[in-house]
Amino acid sequence: MVVPSNDAPSAPDIDGTTSGTPGIEYDYSFVATDPNDDDVLYFIEWGDGTTTGWIGPYASGQEIVESHSWSSKGSFTITAKAKDTNENEGLPGTLDVSIPRTRNFQSRLILRFSKIFFEKISILIKILS
Repeated sequence: MVVPSNDAPSAPDIDGTTSGTPGIEYDYSFVATDPNDDDVLYFIEWGDGTTTGWIGPYASGQEIVESHSWSSKGSFTITAKAKDTNENEGLPGTLDVSIPRTRNFQSRLILRFSKIFFEKISILIKILS
C-alpha cells in the first residue's frame, strides 16, 4: 500500500497597509496554497499580543480577509501560519506594520500660520508706531 505524501501549505502571503493610525481598523488579506490541494486553516498573530486562533478551513489558494486595529503606536509584525486539514503546518509569513503617533496636521498648520501672522502684525505695529 502506497501512502500518499502530505506536503505543508505555503507560507501565507499577507497584503495590506504597512502604516496606520491607532484605533483605526485595517483589512489584511491572507492566502496560502496547499500542494496537495487540501483545505487550509490560518493562525494570525497581530504583533500586539492578540491572535485569531485557528480559523477556517478555507479552500487552498482562497484569499481571506481579516481586520485589525492597534490601540497604541508602535512597530508590529503580523505573523500568519497555515496548516492543512491533515495538521501539516507550513512556514509562517510576515508583514511589518508601523502605527505612528497620531498627529493632528490641521492643528499644527493653524498654529504655524498663526505664529507667522502675529509676527507680521507685530512688525507692522512697530513700523506704524
